[in-house]
Amino acid sequence: MLYMDAVLTGNQSLSRLAAKRLLWSIAAIFLVFGFGLSRIGAGPAPIFLGLTFAGLAVAFAAQARKARSAEVVRVSADQVVVLRRRGARDQVVWRSPTAFTRVELETPDDDDAHVWLRLSRAATPVAEALGPPERRQFAAALRRAIQAARAERYAAP
Repeated sequence: MLYMDAVLTGNQSLSRLAAKRLLWSIAAIFLVFGFGLSRIGAGPAPIFLGLTFAGLAVAFAAQARKARSAEVVRVSADQVVVLRRRGARDQVVWRSPTAFTRVELETPDDDDAHVWLRLSRAATPVAEALGPPERRQFAAALRRAIQAARAERYAAP
């Protein structure tokens, strides 16, 4: 039985269609300005506008790739598993027994709170795609899930 099966993804401000529309709008504006600037004798300006547009396109593509990634946190009575999902690939980055896994929230009152899973001296950060308030909520939910999993595993018969 799973006590937590959370899929954590970062916030995405633009949909894929909206990002394409924005890039096409920027391209149209740059073309108009580039044409106007070349007509008044500013020959290198359209080249720099083209380079700027190429940089924006690369940045949008990198953001879209990052938006498709996710982090999966699963808590069962036996183990806590953290997977990093990149496209269609899942990579296990953490596996520990539930009984000995601790959840720590660094700087819980600060705007830069971090959630860590710890086992002895080993540790891994989780929920990095979330904002600080969501990290605090996730840490509390993760603690509750681990406590419930421990209660099942060590319940008196």
